Amino acid sequence: MRICWRLDNKGGACSSPSFYFFKHTKMIINKKDIEYKQVQNSWIEITKYKLDRIKNLTIPEKIDNKTVISIGGAAFSRCWIRTLNLPNKLKAIKKHAFSWNSIQTINLPKSLEFLGEYSFYNNKIEKITFNKKLNFLGQWALKKNNLSSLSLPNKISIIPTKLTQTNPNLKVVKLPDSLKKIEVFAFEWCPVHTFHKAFNRMEIEKNICQKTLWNNEKVLLKELEKKPKKKKVTISVKNLV
Repeated sequence: MRICWRLDNKGGACSSPSFYFFKHTKMIINKKDIEYKQVQNSWIEITKYKLDRIKNLTIPEKIDNKTVISIGGAAFSRCWIRTLNLPNKLKAIKKHAFSWNSIQTINLPKSLEFLGEYSFYNNKIEKITFNKKLNFLGQWALKKNNLSSLSLPNKISIIPTKLTQTNPNLKVVKLPDSLKKIEVFAFEWCPVHTFHKAFNRMEIEKNICQKTLWNNEKVLLKELEKKPKKKKVTISVKNLV
């Protein structure tokens, strides 16, 4: 049995404690527990998980003999998930799909192309592995997690606003060669001190590391905006001040 504070429909804490068992500790979901919509003749998007909590979740590649290619907005939000296994042909994870869970490690499938806003907001992710096909990251997608390092795939051209905001252990970020822009507050409240990248021309908005690098950020931005170089270079804020 586990003791917790019950959450109301808006995510606020209620005054009375709730006592419960995890109904499902390990489970491959089936069609009676979900709602889905058809995207094409043989493709579907999961739109809702009907049960309220599950500890270890595996999403199958097919439901009703149709391939799962998308997880819809908030489909598995607030489900108490700790471990997650995604289908191999998944292409999109949409807004808030897995927010407000307790996921620690995630391996994104090789087929994934789209990671939406708030998709893994407020989890406990310590490690995430991206694939080569991923070409879009939404704002706040990894906000409030426990990442210590981040290596972004080579099709990413924009690092969005507050992508990793409030990852208190994030210190090292590997930037892709394809990068063209880092938006404002991208790494806010993250103690980033080292960026790895091949120097290409790109736009960097102010305050990308607001409230973490303070004055060091100006030196870092100056180095990142230098003319392209043939060799990859490691920039360490510690060595710049």
